[in-house]
Order: sequence, then C-alpha cells, then structure tokens
Amino acid sequence: MSTNTRSVSERHKEATMPDTQIAIVGGGPVGLTLALFLARAGVQVTVLERDAEINRSPRAMVYLNTVLPELDEIGLLDEMKNRGVVDREGLTLHVPATGEVIRVSNEALDGVSSHPFNIHLGQGDFCQIATEKLALLPNVRVVRGADVVAVAQDAEEVRVDYIAEGAGETLTARYLVGADGARSAVRTAIGAELVGTTWPDRFVATNVRFDFRSRGFGSSNMYVDPEIGCIVAEITADGLWRCTYQEPGDLDEATVAERIPAFYARLLGRDAVVDVVDYRPYRIHQRRASALHDGRIVLAGDAAHLTNPTGGLGLTTGLTDVYLLQEALIAILQNGADEGVLALYARARAKVFDEFTSPSAVQFKTMVYDTGADHVEAVVAPLRAAAAVTEGQRAVLLGLGAVRSPSLRRSLNPPHRAESPAVTIRRGSFWIPGEPVPTPFGTVQRGPLFVEWEAPETVTKPFPLVLVHGGGGQMTDWRVTADGRPGWVDRFVADGYAVYLVDRPGHGRSPHHPAVLGEPGLPAGYESATAVFMTPQLADAHTQWPWRRTPDGDEMQQFVASSGFIAADFAAASELEAERLAQLLDITGEAVLVTHSLGANAGWLAANRRPGVIAAIVAIEPLGPPFVKVPGIGELAWGITAIPVTTEPPTHSPEGLGGPASPRIIGLDVPVAVLTAPASPLSPAGPAMVEFLTAVGARAELIRLEDRGIDGNGHGVMMEANSDEAIVPVLEWLAQNVSSGTAAAPAQAMAPMA
Repeated sequence: MSTNTRSVSERHKEATMPDTQIAIVGGGPVGLTLALFLARAGVQVTVLERDAEINRSPRAMVYLNTVLPELDEIGLLDEMKNRGVVDREGLTLHVPATGEVIRVSNEALDGVSSHPFNIHLGQGDFCQIATEKLALLPNVRVVRGADVVAVAQDAEEVRVDYIAEGAGETLTARYLVGADGARSAVRTAIGAELVGTTWPDRFVATNVRFDFRSRGFGSSNMYVDPEIGCIVAEITADGLWRCTYQEPGDLDEATVAERIPAFYARLLGRDAVVDVVDYRPYRIHQRRASALHDGRIVLAGDAAHLTNPTGGLGLTTGLTDVYLLQEALIAILQNGADEGVLALYARARAKVFDEFTSPSAVQFKTMVYDTGADHVEAVVAPLRAAAAVTEGQRAVLLGLGAVRSPSLRRSLNPPHRAESPAVTIRRGSFWIPGEPVPTPFGTVQRGPLFVEWEAPETVTKPFPLVLVHGGGGQMTDWRVTADGRPGWVDRFVADGYAVYLVDRPGHGRSPHHPAVLGEPGLPAGYESATAVFMTPQLADAHTQWPWRRTPDGDEMQQFVASSGFIAADFAAASELEAERLAQLLDITGEAVLVTHSLGANAGWLAANRRPGVIAAIVAIEPLGPPFVKVPGIGELAWGITAIPVTTEPPTHSPEGLGGPASPRIIGLDVPVAVLTAPASPLSPAGPAMVEFLTAVGARAELIRLEDRGIDGNGHGVMMEANSDEAIVPVLEWLAQNVSSGTAAAPAQAMAPMA
C-alpha cells in the first residue's frame, strides 16, 4: 500500500471542497461510535469498512459502566439493553486453589454512578445497532467492502484510495481517522510502528451454550488457575456465553478446534455437554503505535494500541479514545480550534494506555492465567480485602474510570480566551495572622485566615460583602463554577460590590497541621460530594448539574479537587473561625456576610461577636435545621451554632433558644435571607431556620429558588449550570434590604492597591 502522507494528486489539489469532512477507516465499535458522535453534531462523515458484512466472530463484548453515559447520550444504550445483558452482578472471582468465590458487585455503584451496571453484548450486535442509528442520519455514509490501498495528505486534505466491488475509488476528506484495527492500513500509511511486546501465549475465545450458572458462575467471571484459567461472561439471556482461555502459542493454530473439548472437560468435567457455537484463536499483545497522530491523520482503538483483553480494557480504551477525539474534531471543524488539539488528544491517550490500560491488563492477565499455587495468596489478597466492604468494591469499580482522559474543553477554551466582557477591577490579598504557638518543629501560627479582596473600578454599593465558604471547600467555591465559568464573585463585583473572600482556618491556602489544629476529620471525597451536592434520591429534580456525577466526570473532578476535609473537632473549629472572621470585620468595617452551608455557623458567630458591624446576612443553604446532629461533623448545640452565643437576656444554656420566649442573640438583629434550593437535602431545613432566626431577633426571610421560577438546583447553587440565574434573587434581596451607608472600598491598611 502507498504510504505517501505528504502529497495529493494535482487533480485533487484543484478540487475546491473535499468529499467529506471526516473519513473513518474501520467500521467496528470504535469507528461507528465516532461516526455517530460526529454525525449527530452535524459533521459530514464517511466510514470505509473492509468487511462486506458485519463481523460476528467472538470479540470484545463487555461495555463497562464507565463508557455507558456517552453511549446513552448518543442513543445507543436502550437498544444495547434490549439486545444484550444488563450486568448488575459485577465480577465474580473464582479461586480454586483456596476454594474462594469473591464478588465485586456493580450494586456498589448505586448512588455514585448514573449507570451502575455493565452491558454484555456481542460486538456484531453492537455494530448492527450503531449502523441502524447511522442510517437515520443524512450526513453519514457507510461503505462496506472497501479495502484501503493508499493514503496521502497535504496541508488542505487527506486522500484515501480504496477498492470496492472490484473498482478503484478515491475519497477526499479534511481529516482521516484510522480505526481499522490491529493490522491498520492507516497506521502503516503514517509510518507508525507498534512498539511493545507480544505474549508467547494464544487466547481462544469461544461462544458456547452451557448452563454456567449451575456451576456457580455469575454474569462475569475470572477463573484463577495456571492450567485452566479463563474469563467467562454471559452474552445473551437465552444461554449464550463467552469463555476465553489460554494455550501455548507454539501449538498448531489449525488444530485449535480439536483441543477445545479437552479444555472444557478439565474446566467443567468430562460429563459436561458444551455446545461450541463459534471460536476465534488470536495472539495477544501489549503494544502502542509510535505515533497516534500525523498532520490530518489520527489513530484510535486497536489501530492506536493493542492490549490483552483480560479485564475488558481494550474495547473500553478504544471507546474512551472516541470520547476525547470527537471533542477535538468537532472543536476544529465547528469552533475554529487549532489543529494542535489533535496532538493533545494523541498525548493524552498514549498516557492512558501506557500508565493505566496496559499495566492493568497485564496485571489481570497474570492473575487469571499465570499465577501458580505459591503466589495465589499474594495476588488475590488485595481484591479479597476490597470485596469485603461496599466501599472497597466501589473503589475497585470506580478505579476503572482511569481509562478516561480529562475533557479537552478547558484546553480548547482556556479561561483567558473565554468570551466574557472585559471588566476593570482592583484586587489584592492579605492574612489575618494566627497566634504564635510552640510545636516540636518550632514556633508557628495557629489557624491564620487567608483573605482575598476584589472591587470594581468604582464601588457603588454601601457595604462590602464577606463571602464564607462551606464544609470542606475553599474560597474558589465562589470564584468559578464546576464547568469553568466565572462564579458569583465576578457577578457581585460587576454589580458594584467590593468583595472579601476567605479560606477558613485549615482550608484552602489557610494551612492546617495536626500538631497545631488537631487531627482532620472526614475527607470531602467523591462519595460525600455525591451524597450532599448530587443527592441520588433527588437526581430527577437536580437538573442544574447536567454533568457526569462519577469520579471520571470533568466537572466532578474539578469540584472534588477543591474539597478538603471537615474538622474533627467542630466546636474548636467554630471558635477559631468565629474569631478570625471577627478580626476580619474589624478591618472591613460594616459589611454583609454571605455564607454557604457549614460556613453559616461561623457567620452567625462572627455577627454575634461584632454586633453593629453586620449590615445583613445572606445564608445560602445553611447547615440546619436548628440543633441538628450531623454524623461525622458535629452538633449545632446552640440551635444554629456549635458553640455558645451571647444573648440578651444572658443565658448559659441553649434551652429555650428559638422558642416562644427566646432570648435575643446579639448581633443578629439585622436583615437575614435564608436561600434554599429545591433539589438539596438541606432545603427542608429552611423554614425551621427562618423560624429560629426570627425568634432570636433577626428580620429573617426565606428565599426558595423554586418560588422565583428557578428550578433544578442542588446544594452547590453557585457552582451549577444556572449560576448566573441563581444569583439574581440574592442581588435583588440585597438591593431591597441593604440600602443605607456610603459606598465602601476595601480597607486600605491591609489591602494596599498598586
């Protein structure tokens, strides 16, 4: 085949437009899925597939949960469910050497994954479904029986010469994707070599009919044995199963069929009647193309990398190639992105294969097929320990999400290039220092508070805002949304406010050391983020988090990356936070507190310690209801605070606070807004919080977003998709309730402006 990748014939140089925008060589799952993504986005696509008919031989057939959201997005998943097996059981590990059966259930993903299951489906059936979907789109053409014989490119287009029905044909395209498998013609055309190793063994994939469940097998199984190790998985609900075993590579491939009965006799017993429907022997590799990208040509799937299939990571890696590549191609074709984004794709996918896919597949293959009796315990012990608890099973399953690459969206549209209006602002930062304390490491500060301030060129609002983040977060919760848009800080400043933001002591840039602040408490991880900010029970109502809710989701990664931990000693943390905020108020002068979630506790306390300095308080989704005890966090022992407050008349007990004849909490006799979101687990506490605040002297008002026609928000209102809309009730309330005073710029003594 011709391998000239740098010139195109004069006839095609004279052509004004290529035949198609994207040519895809290869009509397997990778090529067809990519075609469907692109075609649905309005891109012209032509697929060239060498086989005249869909290949239905035994090939990869497990679609892991991490690839399912996108397949759902492009309309494939429902039909995959109808024609395949929905696997909720997960992995069953059989260890004959110890007599163990170890299970890692997909049910462990309940509540943390939108798709807590795998799909088992023959590759031929998948390609059939994808082909049917493509046939409904006018901008895609699938050519079967097309044998590519030459590829060439220049600065404008790619030319593909192929033979179909005995005649030579030529296709021109702006870009070419090689998804044509292990023997890729496109890979050869760009001069890339497959670098790596080939195993000495041969795998034999068999499709059989046998009642494996009667022998204790689940839907998906690894059978750990150096002689009869195998992977067994259910293909269809009517009794078709896949069993893939290993044999020495020096045995004659021509006689594989003669050896299949002997393998099943050893695995199942000589009395087992196994109906072998189909089989396919093949060599296995750990190899990656030396280049995944050359000019206008890019590789994906097995054309780009080859791995042994143990663990299902070959097909999974190919599909996640597609998910990243379609972003790049659409950005180039429709958003004017630079072609350099293809190099970003190539680098990201090479990294995933080298650092995750190939090492993991080697580990799985070695465990199942090559572990002798002396090493079984060492190999199986980690999985046994993980499978013993739901959290461990979940970690194993979510860990497979490492096969994905981070979205290219941020690379395609870095913040400094975003289409947002230019604003003139002033900004700076300073610290509220902590007290010096001796430690074994020397004298250090205890719990300093980091502060940033930002103000428009001309401050038009009478009081600055002091923004206090919640729980294990930091000030960035106010600065940027989960999908990278400007956050509420920008909106407040644009509305004329000077704004102060804090990292509560021990959070963000305010340092924490156990020798000074005590041991940290609960980490704010993916599970806690899901429970509070993307509550599964409220998922149907929570439409303003339209992104993935699993650890491999880009927005989810951004959100959790900013999360730290909840202090183990809630009362001690409350005392420190209240004191530091009060010290900040000494600098700002009269101000409005805007708090979120757990940060409300510190806000109420700071107002109590600096009466007359607080003009108003806006509590976004405050921790509540009054006197709540939250496992892993602590108790609001004084109604809305964790520690005592000063009251009038004085009281030394929280008894009676918030009741009919409640003492007044000093400093809270100001306008207070409690804002709740309809899809938040804290929303029901809103009315009780307002009732309590009113009873202790506040002029409190409940703002329910749904009452303002704003639906679908969860606990992280300011970080969600409609953040610009959700802030409007806050700005309106401030305009109505905070109107006196003179416009205040940030305090000059602590925040000098250049």
